Amino acid sequence: VFILQARPITTIKDSFTWDNSNIIESFSGPTTPLTFSFANEVYSIVYKLVMKNLGVSQKILNEHGMVFRNMIGFLSNRVYYSLDSWYTTLAFLPAYQANREFMEGMMGVKSSYDIREKPGFGGIRGIYEIVKVGIRILFSFVLHSRNMEKFNRRYHSAMEFFRKNLEKKLSLKEYAGLYEQMKGKLLYHWLPPINNDIFTMIFYGLLKKYVNFLFPENGLSLHNQLLSGEGDMESALVGMKLSEIAERIRAYPELKDLLLKGNSGEFFYRIKENKEINELFDEFLSHYGNRSVNELKLEIPNIREKPEKLFSILKKMVEKENISTIYTRGRDKRKLAEKQVLKMIYSRPFPFNLFHLLLFKFLLSHTRRFIKYRENQRLFRSNIFGAVRELFLNIAKEFVKQGVIDREDDIFFLSHQEIFSYIFGTSVTQDLKSLVRLRKREFRKNQYRELPERFTTVVPPYIHLPSGKEEEFPGELKGLGCSPGVVKGRVQIIKDPYSQEIKGDIMVAPQTDPGWLPIFPLFKGIIVERGSLLSHSAIVAREIGIPAVVGVRGVTRILKDGDMVEMDGSKGVIRKLGEKNG
Repeated sequence: VFILQARPITTIKDSFTWDNSNIIESFSGPTTPLTFSFANEVYSIVYKLVMKNLGVSQKILNEHGMVFRNMIGFLSNRVYYSLDSWYTTLAFLPAYQANREFMEGMMGVKSSYDIREKPGFGGIRGIYEIVKVGIRILFSFVLHSRNMEKFNRRYHSAMEFFRKNLEKKLSLKEYAGLYEQMKGKLLYHWLPPINNDIFTMIFYGLLKKYVNFLFPENGLSLHNQLLSGEGDMESALVGMKLSEIAERIRAYPELKDLLLKGNSGEFFYRIKENKEINELFDEFLSHYGNRSVNELKLEIPNIREKPEKLFSILKKMVEKENISTIYTRGRDKRKLAEKQVLKMIYSRPFPFNLFHLLLFKFLLSHTRRFIKYRENQRLFRSNIFGAVRELFLNIAKEFVKQGVIDREDDIFFLSHQEIFSYIFGTSVTQDLKSLVRLRKREFRKNQYRELPERFTTVVPPYIHLPSGKEEEFPGELKGLGCSPGVVKGRVQIIKDPYSQEIKGDIMVAPQTDPGWLPIFPLFKGIIVERGSLLSHSAIVAREIGIPAVVGVRGVTRILKDGDMVEMDGSKGVIRKLGEKNG
């Protein structure tokens, strides 16, 4: 990862290439303008910060401001990486080829990409730049724990500040100022989490290579087991805490009966009359209230606003006996894997066994730590987006009162720049109602439109967008085995875990985000069409010891509800055993 050239870089002039790989986990399906405009600003701020930290000069950052303002694209209301921008920023650094492969691993793209013009960093200057940035990365690594702790303190302080201010009745100008304070207090200090993502990818890969070196036959399976059952991982804790509430509900026959009979309204009304359950539920919502499917989409209500979303999940958890014991399986798998690796290490002669022991413990401890940091930061991110949603809804209330828009949820069809420019008198249109109506028409038109995972457009891109989803179905159902174990069962296609009743043995989903994670313990196996070995679904399935396969292309179109399958979470293979009624 490295630096620098003093002249602007040009890519292919008449086209852009778009890819939605990992970003579809955060922004799947149709997305509103407000969500996109906020996400776009986040990407611009954060990745300019990363480049500056790696030594890219302010002059180059200024000259290429347009590149950083266009890291992601908005096509038919879908969010995509703009690959031209990502690879151009990479070309600001030396060692382009090596860094390209590294970045592609982090982004989860299925195939490589390149830009036309790249700088040369040869000779003494190239060595100097590589050493300089290498030292920067080394310092970041050495100080990483301290920097993460400092960031965590900053985050909690900032969120408390925002919470107190959002509880007040502020003016429109004050809400705009609060938004700017959010950026200043958090986004411009987001470097430690980004560094952690980089370290996670590096150490995950190093540990994988090391375990494969020791165990050529089953290294991948062992590698996944070693990363199970770490504990205190927020992504897994959300399901554990909810299962604890379900366990306590069983102790109250009236509540349990209401839940099992499917009476959602009466159940949540009666909860308020039960001191123990009400306190547990309030505590859960206080900590995890911003979780939901598509929780980074500002237009989506969270479970704090709509706790009834949890009804079907709680119902299934109450029906499923001893669900809390599921969370010990990952820990058991990890212990067995550790014993197997240590046995192999101790069989080597001295001093090689000592060297391998130190190397193994170093790689394992750091990989686990970075993954835990990474998943816990996902909750921070959800809470920030939740606070931003609340801020804009407060602005929307005032806009409705003053007749600027018709409904509060109209605010999501405006960009944040349009909202703030209207507040400060710099808007280029005074008729926001007409603008909202136009955006809603576009949203409805694009709601069911499908675009390919990757495609290239002319400039401007909206002239010739591809029609339909180009997808090649493989001859076999195969993906990335990310949590070992072989299970058989009936498939259930899940598209919204909060509205669908859980019936199947094996969950099949197009993609997941952290909001899906409470339902994982309700299944014997997890299959996801999109995703990588470091996606949320892979990490949490490993953590709690549920067999999982991700990146299975076409699986939601090939398999149907009720199909019987056998899946292997080590090899990544899914075998269809029979049709729904076969």
